[in-house]
Amino acid sequence: MYNDPSKNAKYNFYFGIPHTHTSYSDGQGRPIDAFEYARGKNLNFLFIADHSNFLDGVKHKNFEYNKQKKQYCEMEGSQWCSTRKEVEFTNNKYKDFVALRGFEMRWFAGGHISILNSQNYLNGRKQHYNMDKLTNWLGSQNNVVATINHPNRSFAPIKYNIELNKVLKLVEVGNGAFPRNYIRCESNYYKLLDLGWQLGAINGQDNHICNWGDSDNLTVILAEALNKDALIDAMGKLRTYSTETRSLKLIFKANNFWMGSTINANNNDLINFEISADDKSVPIEKIQLISKGGSIIKELQCNNMNKVTWRPSLIVNNNESWYIVKIIHSNGSWGISSPIFIKTKDNY
Repeated sequence: MYNDPSKNAKYNFYFGIPHTHTSYSDGQGRPIDAFEYARGKNLNFLFIADHSNFLDGVKHKNFEYNKQKKQYCEMEGSQWCSTRKEVEFTNNKYKDFVALRGFEMRWFAGGHISILNSQNYLNGRKQHYNMDKLTNWLGSQNNVVATINHPNRSFAPIKYNIELNKVLKLVEVGNGAFPRNYIRCESNYYKLLDLGWQLGAINGQDNHICNWGDSDNLTVILAEALNKDALIDAMGKLRTYSTETRSLKLIFKANNFWMGSTINANNNDLINFEISADDKSVPIEKIQLISKGGSIIKELQCNNMNKVTWRPSLIVNNNESWYIVKIIHSNGSWGISSPIFIKTKDNY
């Protein structure tokens, strides 16, 4: 079984932010302001994820709430409606930038998640959805991706759920932008992978003032084209990575399958990795291949080069069901890939 059956596919690198806010919740500016600002910072995409409990469809006597469907449905004149219109205006205006609408909510595991590209939304503060209810609602939505946000805050790793994992696809391994502190969250990423979750790595600036794209911590999406459907498809297939520089281009493959893929193998099979890290601005100090529990399996010293290709090989064993790549730059910045997953007969 493979997430991406095209072994020889070639993808483009698109840099942006999947988690930002505006004045429609606890940020500043309108969505259109955020999109224009981010494009001016040479980003390729920006996704708005305002807190749903702030939206006027919730606050003003729940005027968008549909009792029958138990969700909030867009109505003309609301902030949710305005966000969609500003997204559509931006995407019609520019061919070199993608805007997208989503919302952020509390969830049963503690902390927050974002649900991107949904037509409807939930009030995640007052409606405490358990795993089954949230999974069922997400399954009823079309072409959405959910992300775990800043898992360092009030977050407890949860037992793997195959149905929820069909939509819950990504986790922030870094979060924050001025005036809030930037925090690395990779330890909880490893814990979730060890529990069986198949999740890709992203980085969210989580902007709360008008500084969308000022910080260097970004998400990169590897996609065939710069449009909403291609980006959502790539995110759903975990072709993403986190970077703390604005210029890291990272390729991670195993047996020629891209990051995000699942490879069926037998014990003692050989896995051949291809890792290419190219950063024209910030030299690379070393590259680590990491697996279970965050253990460093192999490491390459790179002598502060700007471009490195590394092709390590490993023998399959039952103790290592996932691998990620970590790039450590000369200035202390990190890049963290999405995983490649290995399935053997013993863990099918």
